[in-house]
Amino acid sequence: MRIGLLGAGQMGRCHAGILARSGGVEIVGALDADAGRAESLAATHGGRVVPDLERLLELQPDAVFVCTPNTEHADAACALLERGIHVFCEKPMATNLDDARRVVEAAEASSARLQVGFNRRFAPVYAAARRRLEHGFVVDAAHVKINRGELERPRWVGDRSLTGGFLYESTIHLLDLMRYLLGEIDAVRALGRSNRYDETDDYAMLLEFESGLVATFHSCAHAGWMPPCESVELYGDRASLVTEAVDKLRFLPGLDWPVEALDCRTVSFEERWGYEAEDTAFLAALDTESEPAVTAHDGLRAVMLIEAVRQSVLAQGKRVMLDRS
Repeated sequence: MRIGLLGAGQMGRCHAGILARSGGVEIVGALDADAGRAESLAATHGGRVVPDLERLLELQPDAVFVCTPNTEHADAACALLERGIHVFCEKPMATNLDDARRVVEAAEASSARLQVGFNRRFAPVYAAARRRLEHGFVVDAAHVKINRGELERPRWVGDRSLTGGFLYESTIHLLDLMRYLLGEIDAVRALGRSNRYDETDDYAMLLEFESGLVATFHSCAHAGWMPPCESVELYGDRASLVTEAVDKLRFLPGLDWPVEALDCRTVSFEERWGYEAEDTAFLAALDTESEPAVTAHDGLRAVMLIEAVRQSVLAQGKRVMLDRS
């Protein structure tokens, strides 16, 4: 498998390291706006440094990992799909609905496959939570929170022209995870405030699921980095499942049962955060010509959720239904 890297920042380097350790994979080229970063990646993991996408495609990659700033994902994904090149696209797939639908159309028209990089789905803690649900744990209520410590380091995380806004940088991960764990979300209500930055940086949401479940969700952009910076709390019939970021899971099956625990703190960064498993799943989908684990449709639904939250905030908490077409 010949792989190209579009973007050689933190995520590009993370995926390159995983791919370089994978059998049967060759990194053929890397492209980044900062040529020094691309050179560093190539020196460590192999491949040539190229100045633009056309030169990267001249190296005949089978697939390209798109790890550029958020607002550049959609154009790159469409350009690659139109040329029949498989795409692993870091989240978010797009930062507006028009671009998200454009990527879906390109994916449906292409012979190539696209997987969206929602790594939380593959983290051992959240994968264990999913197994509990599949094996009979019924959730009656849920609460989710995610704190991005600040929008200052690195500096680009506060630049909406690159991120698409705070919700697209961090919150989108947990909104996608809620779909993955609890099913489709039919409607949202949200309130927001701008407390520390020149965009809304605090959100309180109410999520209504197709199943009838209602969950609360809070996302903050200025809380510092005191762990756990994210958590999922699921409540059933005298039973609870609670996560602490991607580090720990505790499950209480019932009143007369002991708490069961999973501790992943000693697991490697790439495995603990799900990056290794998502890359393995992508390569396997290409090898078996099967549907990727996280599809363009999943990417679109995540964008729809973000835009519904924004719409509700602008309408001062009005209930916003999500389009199911």
